[in-house]
Amino acid sequence: MILAVVIGASTLTVTGAGNAAEATSATKPSSSAVATTTQTLVDTTRQRTLETTFYSPRRSTGPAPLLLFVHGYDQSPTDYRNLLKAWASAGYVVAAPKFPSTNRDAASLDASDYHNEPMDVSFVISQVIAQSAAPTGSLSGRVDPTRVGVAGHSLGAEVVLGLLNRCCRDPRIRAAISLAGSEQFNPGEPAFPPDGYFVGPPIPLLFVHGDADHENPYDRSVTAFAGASAPKFFETIHGGDHRLPYQDSLTHPGAHAVSTVTVDFLDAYLKAQPAALTRLARDGTIPNVATLQAVPS
Repeated sequence: MILAVVIGASTLTVTGAGNAAEATSATKPSSSAVATTTQTLVDTTRQRTLETTFYSPRRSTGPAPLLLFVHGYDQSPTDYRNLLKAWASAGYVVAAPKFPSTNRDAASLDASDYHNEPMDVSFVISQVIAQSAAPTGSLSGRVDPTRVGVAGHSLGAEVVLGLLNRCCRDPRIRAAISLAGSEQFNPGEPAFPPDGYFVGPPIPLLFVHGDADHENPYDRSVTAFAGASAPKFFETIHGGDHRLPYQDSLTHPGAHAVSTVTVDFLDAYLKAQPAALTRLARDGTIPNVATLQAVPS
């Protein structure tokens, strides 16, 4: 069954809201700890349709932090499901839209459409917060609107950094993760205004990049890290390429390091756990696998 609800200037289509048999099929998780659902969010004012997959902790004692994930070019949220489920099992509601012109199922791929994606991210955040505030629905009471983070990979990480740029800043964001990202769209071509990065109140930021990444070179994150404001962290995945540390099974040492370090970082800045920074320092350096550089203040 599909229900369509109009919220302000947007249309929300909820898949799997029918009988019990339908709901079980639509939300069957890959593990007992995580539930997976899909909604289609439509921003009618901008004519943008965002099929959004939610990974949520099946058991929750109260509203959880929201983490919005931005996939890379010619990729889709399912390519990152191991990492997204790890975040959900750690107690985060993860919202992962398929962006209209950059997902691998798009009728026509257009990398330059990334310029529209910061507004897409803000739109999805607004829709999730509105649903959480509603008295009924699958997200009712599930999200804490004061604890919002963003993470993205590759072109999606450029969008995340754009959300920290004066042009596109969303004041609700409290923490950000750039996976194999850059401030450049193409070599020598800034993704967003170069004088607008990291202007305003600092947002805790974690960079993760493999030093064997030949698609989006490692030194681009090094440059972005140097210009960012503290608190900031940089996790180097030794021998890591452009995709495997973020898409591989978590039994892979590099992917396991990414999962662990990102959760530590999020726990520090979205859950305010005092011990999380200590865990981050411990988990961030693994001989022959990963090294952490930390500037917490």
